[in-house]
Amino acid sequence: QAIEQITTRAVDRSYVAHRSPPPGEVIKSWVIESRAPQWACRASFDLLIELDWLPNTDIEKAITARFLLLNDYPINESWKVLLGEWLELAKQAQNENSGEYE
Repeated sequence: QAIEQITTRAVDRSYVAHRSPPPGEVIKSWVIESRAPQWACRASFDLLIELDWLPNTDIEKAITARFLLLNDYPINESWKVLLGEWLELAKQAQNENSGEYE
């Protein structure tokens, strides 16, 4: 059931072309080998955010800030407070990568 949600989210967000969810053995190999495809990782993170998961550690905050910006999520005041300096660093990185940073 989870992989169906992940696949549906990935298709809905255009992370991947329409496809059927992979079989359970494929998912098991992703976990064992720590090699899940990007579309599955991105869709999983989308679902975590939708389920009101919040980052706790600095690394989680840094990754979340970058993910939110790269995927055009609205940044409300709660995210600004929670992510703090990590959000500013993610904005700087985004500007540097787009050629807008001075």
